[in-house]
Amino acid sequence: MPGPPPKVSLEKELVFCYTDFNDENFMFANDPDDGRPRLYIVDFEHASFLPLSFLSYAVLGRKARWYTGKRIRETLGLSLPQHNLEVMKRISHLFQICTTGLGLEDE
Repeated sequence: MPGPPPKVSLEKELVFCYTDFNDENFMFANDPDDGRPRLYIVDFEHASFLPLSFLSYAVLGRKARWYTGKRIRETLGLSLPQHNLEVMKRISHLFQICTTGLGLEDE
């Protein structure tokens, strides 16, 4: 007999969550004026303002397939909340199939 359903406790504050850690979305170039390296991030299709647990899931809840994702996991992983990871892993397929029906309706 299964126990009680798992509960998600999302943070109330929203943060900018960029979750497409494909290496091709991160480009470096040297500034022509001072020669300092600059990072350019492109492809914001998988970015949104969400509770921090969604960024935690993107960084820690899936296997990092790209070099950039692995480096982000190594750098930020321990600082991100982990209390929702197991539940979000279990329901992640719902996020993928339901995204067109989430949010406010057009008036």
